[in-house]
Amino acid sequence: MFGGARSKRFVVGSLCAMGLLGASCAPETRLEGRNGRSVEFWTMQLRPSFDDYIGGVLREWERQHPGVTVRWVDLPASEIESKTLTAIASGQSPDLVNLNPMFANKLATAGALKKLVIPPADRQLYYEAAWQANTVRGAVVGVPWYLSTTVTFYNRELWRRFDLPDGKWPTNYAELAQVATQIRERSGKTAYAFMPHFGDRGKFMEELALDGVPLLGTDQSRAGFDNQKAQRTLRFWSDLLTSGTLPREGLTQGHREAIDRFQGSQTVLFPAGPQFLKMIKQNAPGLYANIAVGPQIAGESGDVGVAVMNVVIPTGSKEPELAYDLARFVTNDANQLAFARLVPILPSTIRAARQMATDLANAQTLEQQAHRIGLEQLERARLLVQPLPHQSELAKSLDDALARVVLGIQEPSTSLKQAADEWQQILARP
Repeated sequence: MFGGARSKRFVVGSLCAMGLLGASCAPETRLEGRNGRSVEFWTMQLRPSFDDYIGGVLREWERQHPGVTVRWVDLPASEIESKTLTAIASGQSPDLVNLNPMFANKLATAGALKKLVIPPADRQLYYEAAWQANTVRGAVVGVPWYLSTTVTFYNRELWRRFDLPDGKWPTNYAELAQVATQIRERSGKTAYAFMPHFGDRGKFMEELALDGVPLLGTDQSRAGFDNQKAQRTLRFWSDLLTSGTLPREGLTQGHREAIDRFQGSQTVLFPAGPQFLKMIKQNAPGLYANIAVGPQIAGESGDVGVAVMNVVIPTGSKEPELAYDLARFVTNDANQLAFARLVPILPSTIRAARQMATDLANAQTLEQQAHRIGLEQLERARLLVQPLPHQSELAKSLDDALARVVLGIQEPSTSLKQAADEWQQILARP
């Protein structure tokens, strides 16, 4: 089941957790158990909102494993990465940890995660894109848990105010650029179509992938984006930002600013996962009453991207076999389906996702409609960016390439050539 571990060396950097649920959480808490064997399970931002659900799943697993106790620790998204690093480095590793693929990639590259040999019967139960997100340098290092695809929220009141046809949403970026120009002009330059968030590391990398630009060359040792197709993508976004059609701050701001601007009715649309409706309902009930939801707006490739959350087993786990068994139990069809009925996440198992889509066939509420669209997109979604060595550095290189063009320092061809040269140097490192 498990492969060997390499020596553990970590570079503790600024890493961003992908908290798909957006739920509030309590400080670190534990469910202490009885004497005997135990498995320590760390999750991200699930307490107190999901105490009953997670507690019930863990109690059922314990019932099926007499004498074994699960110690459950829930941590804020802002703390789980640093605490995981500290625990592993100090030899006090948990057995199973809920992470996102970018941080799992970092740990796996440092030899801190178990390499999993997934039985074919297990693998075929999950969407293949979810496994790809958990594969680092050819080795599977995590079990997929829940997923998300982007849907688009529209402020219908503003949409109508700017004389745009209700329900006729843009389907691709070319149409979005036209809408963005109309909104900027018709609002007297007081509103924008939306707020891009290129301040989130790797966002521009994803936009290249959505346009069908290969990030790596065929030999995987150099960049694949030093071409005219990538130049078109770079020019598309830089033109929207430099012209003021989209807010120039989008070059450096992150997702938090995009949410705030939409909730403040400064932007007309907001691409996000269905789970963000709960936040909008709490923070801006007036806006919530006027929201319509549509599919993800597509790039040139027409692809839909999928975001993945996983559970991983650190090399320091004292109970790796039990940890894998717990990982499979937490992520099985029945438990993922139950979870998706509580919150609009998407199951990573095919059967659970399709059953959830059937349940939502006659969606009535806004949350149900968004959930249904997300599930429908899952059938054709793909992983936009495969886990890459030194991924954070590679992403920064492309972020810098976009910034140089927006700031008027370089032309797209020159900026991408510089980024490609940087990628070759980064990829050459062990």
